[in-house]
Amino acid sequence: MFKTTNSLPMNQLPTAKPHISSAAQLAPYVGRYRAMLTGVDASLEARLNQPKARAPEPFGHIVAEYDAVLLDAYGVLTHGVQAIPGAPQRVSALRRAGKQVRVLSNNANQAPTTVLAGLRRQGFDFTAEELITSGMAVRPFLQQSAHQQQTQLWIGIEEGRTAYAPAAIDSAEGAASVLMCSDKSFFGGPQQQQAEALLARAPQAPILLANPDLVVVTVEGGFYPVSGYTAALLSEAYGAPLVGIGKPFAPAFDLALSTLRGVARNRVLMVGDSLETDILGARAAGIDCCLTLSGVAGLIARTLPGGWAELCDQRSVWPDHVTPDIGADAAA
Repeated sequence: MFKTTNSLPMNQLPTAKPHISSAAQLAPYVGRYRAMLTGVDASLEARLNQPKARAPEPFGHIVAEYDAVLLDAYGVLTHGVQAIPGAPQRVSALRRAGKQVRVLSNNANQAPTTVLAGLRRQGFDFTAEELITSGMAVRPFLQQSAHQQQTQLWIGIEEGRTAYAPAAIDSAEGAASVLMCSDKSFFGGPQQQQAEALLARAPQAPILLANPDLVVVTVEGGFYPVSGYTAALLSEAYGAPLVGIGKPFAPAFDLALSTLRGVARNRVLMVGDSLETDILGARAAGIDCCLTLSGVAGLIARTLPGGWAELCDQRSVWPDHVTPDIGADAAA
């Protein structure tokens, strides 16, 4: 259990989760992810600014030329508690066509067995081999980086810590970095107290982004900020550096690609609903990508006169393909 200490500061961040009323509020954070990636690979800038997709196409036509497909979960397969119509049938059709299928999800909060069980309740039949969560990338990332010798302050729920980072602690005392997996219990509670206490003492302590997602789409069609947004607020307030693990960063993509058997990168397609995680990350990983309009990007695009193309222009991130959703022509 997290320690609650009344003397610990909660000075910089609000004690209630912020409200996001406009997609414009997200633009600076999308730009920061972009800068983090282009800082590692300067050639990425040119690839991001090269428009490729011209108009939405049926997904069945798009996917025919690929041998392996990486599918984001929320906004592509499901809206949380209900599958996107036709999506389970699409996954089955991909397998029948001999394609390797993987779910690549920025979920560092739930154990893989929990994620699989939730998808199965919605009609999907993914195997354990076919699921890669960003939480699964945490341990190999720590083992291969300078952070291996550091102790992480865990931000998330206990199920995620048990599954992905059992050595992480719940106290600022003794921690050298923040491992941001979920902000579900963050605001106004002991996790916020401990994170702000650590960063007030050591402003350069890195924030490790196990889940870099900025927002999810609510059932009402609005934006709900999640862990990536909270991490960005902490970073802004204290000057702490962000370090990427989940999408759009290399550890998650490298882990997913390592599970594919005998498939060249130019035969892999990433399918996602988010320009800042799925599409940006696929571009950085050197694989083709398809933006589906059934999630975050589609919600934003519907508010713009120029739709999805205007959004891509604003973000300076273009996919290879665009589709309304993956299930629309699944029975065709």
